[in-house]
Amino acid sequence: NREWVGVDLFPAVPAVQRWDLAVPCPVQDRKADLAMMLDVVEHLLNPGLGLRNVANILKPGGVLLLTTPNPRWSRSRTHHLFYGTAANFTQHDLDVNHHVFTPWPHILKKLLADVGLAVEEYVTLDGREGWPPTLSPALPLVLLEAAGRKLIERFDRSACGMSIAFVTRLKAG
Repeated sequence: NREWVGVDLFPAVPAVQRWDLAVPCPVQDRKADLAMMLDVVEHLLNPGLGLRNVANILKPGGVLLLTTPNPRWSRSRTHHLFYGTAANFTQHDLDVNHHVFTPWPHILKKLLADVGLAVEEYVTLDGREGWPPTLSPALPLVLLEAAGRKLIERFDRSACGMSIAFVTRLKAG
């Protein structure tokens, strides 16, 4: 007995409505029990405004499920060490994927709290890094990097996984 309403900045099918999160939702006549922002926030020029507009469509007690790339991911950290930028937030990701916002967890928690969303759960997704699957001439360096990632993950669980997820709830009132 639920109704699904799909929205996207550039809908690919007629059943999905257009919504630029920089403006209020075009559907104002009803509120949602659940909203999902799956790998969206890193594309927003103003993530605080986008989160406010999403929070405004939730019922009191409504849930926002948000996922985004994990800048604390062990591979992102070793990429930063070697190349000067975090994986998933390179110039290529800016140019091709429009990743304009690096979603550090502590900043996302603040932005969510500022719009009345309480974080109920924060998890990393995708799990720990594995060992390289193939042999190559660069194997010693590849193994060294993999060992470094595994060491990072051993001491920081937030580094385990390419993505992060927040389950939030809109505070009543």
